[in-house]
Amino acid sequence: GGIRYRLKVSQQINRSINMSYEVRISKQGQDDKFNVHLIHWQGNNGVSFSRAFEVSRQEADREATKQSKLFNVKITDNTK
Repeated sequence: GGIRYRLKVSQQINRSINMSYEVRISKQGQDDKFNVHLIHWQGNNGVSFSRAFEVSRQEADREATKQSKLFNVKITDNTK
């Protein structure tokens, strides 16, 4: 019940109108700092929501995994 049901219904609605999510890890500047964003895609247009900013790689991986599990989406690593 509750939030799990709403999330499942939301995912079904999102698929029917071509909406999706992605968790993205990117490098911040020259330092060993990283950002984590949740991207909400609707067709080819995306809106980025910052989830972690200028954090260590370990913290970025942890936050990306958390968001990936929460939204049941893949992680894209843009640092390679």
